[in-house]
Amino acid sequence: TMDGYALNEIDLRSSKEFYIIGEIFAGDTWDYPKEIIKNSCVKIMTGAPVPIFFDTLIKVEDTDRDKNEVRILTDNFFKGMNIAQQ
Repeated sequence: TMDGYALNEIDLRSSKEFYIIGEIFAGDTWDYPKEIIKNSCVKIMTGAPVPIFFDTLIKVEDTDRDKNEVRILTDNFFKGMNIAQQ
């Protein structure tokens, strides 16, 4: 529902540092890897589909990006946050 980073909520419980493995824009498809590395994420634009193996989206305003890594700046999150079901 917004620009941000899609990741796994379980990873966020143990780390605030994530490696960015891709970006998905609205209307795009993403040729994702068959296996996802722990503490990885993808940048998601509003309206883009969230890959099935990620379950939480942290909005851009709650992050700090440095090249291919992002730091999550909030402790307020839950599984399914900011993901609209179709």
